[in-house]
Amino acid sequence: MLVTFGAVAKAADEVGSESVREERRGRGGRCGITPPHPPCASAYAPCLVWSRSEYIAENGLVFDSVSVSVSWPEFTMATSRQPPYGLFLRICGDLDRVPSSRDSYVVLQATKHLRQLLLEGFLDEVNREFRLKIRFVTRPVDEIASVVGPNVLAGMANNLLPDPEGSAGRSHLNRDKFLALEVLCVYGRSCTVCDIIDHGANSMGGVHYGDPRSDKQLAVERVGAIMSAGEMPANLMQLRSIVSVVLEALRPLRIKAERALQSPWLDTAVIDQESL
Repeated sequence: MLVTFGAVAKAADEVGSESVREERRGRGGRCGITPPHPPCASAYAPCLVWSRSEYIAENGLVFDSVSVSVSWPEFTMATSRQPPYGLFLRICGDLDRVPSSRDSYVVLQATKHLRQLLLEGFLDEVNREFRLKIRFVTRPVDEIASVVGPNVLAGMANNLLPDPEGSAGRSHLNRDKFLALEVLCVYGRSCTVCDIIDHGANSMGGVHYGDPRSDKQLAVERVGAIMSAGEMPANLMQLRSIVSVVLEALRPLRIKAERALQSPWLDTAVIDQESL
């Protein structure tokens, strides 16, 4: 970043003369300005350090051009990135619209969030401090397999959520098993939760649009072309059910994230002791 000395001098005036530090080290000298401490970071005051093409004269500073860098003591990297909780809650808010939506575009856009959460590790980042055991609760896997299996010509496990009354049982799956769950089948070719998310995000336009780039993406596309539920292809219809399961699994983590944002300092040791 290149700035003029006038801009630096203006910043120095705003800081005040007591915050200006001059270091004269002959021709190889540097000059630094320490601005006021940022809020809640008094121990980590930044220091603006610049190099110049001309030397420091005895009667003052002469700058041709100024290259400014920012260093934070005891910090390996200065960043404006915020904790992931706010972004996570906004993503969940977007997903809340999906289960009841009849808009194919709204449903398709869920694939980018599902990809980010489940396939790219963002869920792990959000859960890093809380270490919750995220479980995806579905209808019994055996029941789903009876609808989607190698002996089925065409099938779709339309509702992955368990019976609210619990009479039919339920399966508690970790993320890997949930992503590997087969939920669509056409002509003996099954498609998993992961396949549907990947196809929607990377081929249908959730993130990228283009021809299928793998056999799994092609299989999901063929399923969508053959089967439909109302005005939606079967793979998008299945996405609504997938999102419903994901939202229920993330409910405890959403509560933790909301509490963390309400506190000025994140103290997970205290938060984890609180009941949900």
